[in-house]
Amino acid sequence: MRNYLFFTLALFVAIHASGQETVGKIVPFLKTGGSYLNEEFMIDGSALFAEPGIRLSNGYFFSLQFQLGETVNDIAQFPGMESIDFNFIYTWKMLTLFIGYELTSKNNRHSFAPRMGPCYARQDITYPSESEVYPLILVKSYSEFIGINLALEYLYNFRNGISLGVQTSGYLAYQYGPLFFTAGPVLCFRLK
Repeated sequence: MRNYLFFTLALFVAIHASGQETVGKIVPFLKTGGSYLNEEFMIDGSALFAEPGIRLSNGYFFSLQFQLGETVNDIAQFPGMESIDFNFIYTWKMLTLFIGYELTSKNNRHSFAPRMGPCYARQDITYPSESEVYPLILVKSYSEFIGINLALEYLYNFRNGISLGVQTSGYLAYQYGPLFFTAGPVLCFRLK
C-alpha cells in the first residue's frame, strides 16, 4: 500500500510540474459504453459506464468513471437442500478517478490512452430461489473494496468531436488482489 501511495504522490507531482507550462485550451468530454465483465476469471456478466472528464492541451486528462455491472453465477445446490436451486446474482457499483495521458497520431485521428486511478467498488449479492417447494428465498449481503484501476483505451477520432474505440481495464482490490476486468466498446463526445 505504501508503494501505491508513493507512486500516486509521484504521479501528482509530475503532473503538477508539467502543468506549470501554459495549459492552453481545456476540452471537456463525456464517454459512455458497455463492456464484458469477468469477476475473478470465473463469473461472466456485463456492465455499463459513464465517464465525464477534461483533457488538457498538454495531453493529460482527468475523469470520473461510474460503472454498473451485473454477473450471474451458475446454478448451485447445497447439501441437504437438493430441491432448491440458487442463482447467485452479483451487482457491482464501481467509481474510479482516472488520471491519464492521451497519445495521438500526427493527424489526430488515432488516440491511445493509458490511465490509472484509485477506485471504490461495492458488490451486492442476491441469492434468490426458484424452487416450487420454497417459492422465494431472498438473502442479500454486500461487500466493499478499494484499490486501483489500470486501463487502456484506443479511440478513432472523427473531425466532428465524436470518437469510437475500445476500452479495457483491470481492477486490483487492496484486500484481495486482482478482482475483475472489463473490456468493450466506448463512445466519446468532445465539446470543442
